[in-house]
Amino acid sequence: MIENTVEGRAEIKIIRKLFKGSKYQVIVKGRHANRRAAFEAIGLTYRPLSKTDVPIKIAQRYAVYIKNKKTGEHLDNENMVFEREQKYKLERENYELRTTICDLERKIQSYVNLIGEIKTLIN
Repeated sequence: MIENTVEGRAEIKIIRKLFKGSKYQVIVKGRHANRRAAFEAIGLTYRPLSKTDVPIKIAQRYAVYIKNKKTGEHLDNENMVFEREQKYKLERENYELRTTICDLERKIQSYVNLIGEIKTLIN
């Protein structure tokens, strides 16, 4: 949630610029703690079916949704957490592979040294 302040509106502008021309659409919805009073304050009739949305001009906070234009799927925290977990898993596997390679390089070097010592003993 983004507060309805100058900084909050600037943040929304930045988000819109960030996704402009991409395959995503930015949707901003208004939120208010007391929807009924907010509607009545501007002369509108409150309807419970409006869910949690209020007009942007009377919102206390904004909810920002980022939606794929083609599929309609929302880019949400669950997807980002999943992607982050996948990235961590790949980084961990990469680290383990590099560690294994370093261990193998050390063993190979020790075998090369051992072979060199054996050659010097034979000669």
